[in-house]
Amino acid sequence: MNSDFLLKEYSIIIIDEAHERKVNTDILIGLLSRLILIRYKLSLEDPKINPLRLIIMSATMRVADFQNKKLFDFDVPVLNV
Repeated sequence: MNSDFLLKEYSIIIIDEAHERKVNTDILIGLLSRLILIRYKLSLEDPKINPLRLIIMSATMRVADFQNKKLFDFDVPVLNV
């Protein structure tokens, strides 16, 4: 993110073991939650830019922590496997 804040070379970011809440992980998820919206808006204007997808995985995390409207400004789809 230091050299390319928009992460244009990536279309999907996967964060695993999200239940292990650390400051660095929380900051990363916060930045990515904003970047998802930026990339989506840019993809509407420029077809060369793909939307960014974020997959947050954990076997034991509290889903409500990631579904609230404080972190993401949109409805978050949840898959239980």
